[in-house]
Amino acid sequence: MMIGPDSKHDNWPRNLSELNPMTRITFCLLLLLAPALVSTVAAQDEKTTEQRLQRLLKQYPEADTDKDGKLTAAEAQAHALVAQARNQPDNDKRYELYAKLEDKLLGENGAVPIIPIYWYTFVQLEKENIKDTYNLNLLDQVDLTKVKVQ
Repeated sequence: MMIGPDSKHDNWPRNLSELNPMTRITFCLLLLLAPALVSTVAAQDEKTTEQRLQRLLKQYPEADTDKDGKLTAAEAQAHALVAQARNQPDNDKRYELYAKLEDKLLGENGAVPIIPIYWYTFVQLEKENIKDTYNLNLLDQVDLTKVKVQ
């Protein structure tokens, strides 16, 4: 619907000075009170969210990962993702859920900062005709089943 000078709404006011005084006062009061109304609604919503988090803490005390007695929104979301992943029978979907959880915890704005303290290295010498002679897994166990002699 197009409203302009050539439309059927030619009698609409173009600015505030064309409005009658009572309408102008009402409009100005509405503009002044709008931020207060929005902040009141936001405060009520925040109070409701806080109450919901307290109810969730009573129902799922294990969700409070830092054991401070106060459940945060991030802790509640992480607990919900873990519960959803535990009940997921499909491996691919479960891995996706765990990846989301890992990203929430360890991502750019994650709750768990990780600072590498030591980077494990291992140096080995091999003859050119022998490949994959010394493979260590995370438990420092040697796997010689993949040795190749050319």
